[in-house]
Amino acid sequence: MQKELEEKLFDTFPNLYADRHADPSVSLVCFGFEVGGDGWFQLLWDLSEKLEKIIIAWKAKYPKEENFPRAVQMKEKMAGLRFYMSNYLDEFEEPIAEAERKSYVTCEICGEVGEVMSNGYWLKTLCPKHVVYKTHWGEDSVYRQIKIF
Repeated sequence: MQKELEEKLFDTFPNLYADRHADPSVSLVCFGFEVGGDGWFQLLWDLSEKLEKIIIAWKAKYPKEENFPRAVQMKEKMAGLRFYMSNYLDEFEEPIAEAERKSYVTCEICGEVGEVMSNGYWLKTLCPKHVVYKTHWGEDSVYRQIKIF
């Protein structure tokens, strides 16, 4: 994800991403959003908005507690979003599960409708126009539809 988009999320939702400058031994948020492109930005924005509201309400209920819930890691794994929290609350479960489900049908690159595809080694959620994906090394990698279930 582009740094400008990461910063927009970090700045707009300061409670959720409170550990963005923390040491990696404390939180992996310092590595940013470990996703393949900008396609999940809106999905992450919507999720962040919901989680931030829950955290603000929690902090109002427990104003003396300094160890409030916050994001620990946000990444793509096996073609889907993974979003990990510290001090997990039951209220986090549905918004996170919903975002993770949506990630499997949202192109990681552009945000259009996509599906899980493979290049024989890796899985990604891509739309038809992004089946040829540029690797970090600048090489083309061709992804094809796969049957998951």
